Amino acid sequence: MNRTTINGTALFALCISTTAAWAQDSHDRGNQEIAVEHAEIVLSPPGAMMMAGYLAIWNGTGAQAGLVSVESHMFGSISIHNTIVTGDVARMRPVAGPVPIPGHSELLMKRGGIHLMISDPKGPLAAGDAVPIALVFEDGSRIASSARLLAPAGKTIDHHHGEADGSGNE
Repeated sequence: MNRTTINGTALFALCISTTAAWAQDSHDRGNQEIAVEHAEIVLSPPGAMMMAGYLAIWNGTGAQAGLVSVESHMFGSISIHNTIVTGDVARMRPVAGPVPIPGHSELLMKRGGIHLMISDPKGPLAAGDAVPIALVFEDGSRIASSARLLAPAGKTIDHHHGEADGSGNE
């Protein structure tokens, strides 16, 4: 199968622009904050080292926000990655610099796009539990949230604006 390579900046714009119109219609237009709507971490299967994390982040402010990192005392490492497809090969690469989230738009992390790579759990983890996370932005602000833990190969929330969210397997 042939696929076109999309650089990281273009993919960020694509992820954000395709959700911005839906997001404006369904979010409370009075919400002037940045909010984490869904945060999920898929646990790794036995013997694997890495977990994947997915967030939906709504920027209800009028200004662009730059996501610098996601932190949790429950893990030794959380990094933001992007999937780059070259020909038939998909590679995950760390994101260099802040991830832009324009005002009144949403960043939707999902498989095959922007996502979190998570390793080195600091304690026992079980599907169904929630772990604390903190989003760190380039202006120094932090947003506390929690992420729901899913079983290995668990189905993430299929987040579509204008429709009811449900389990999907993106």
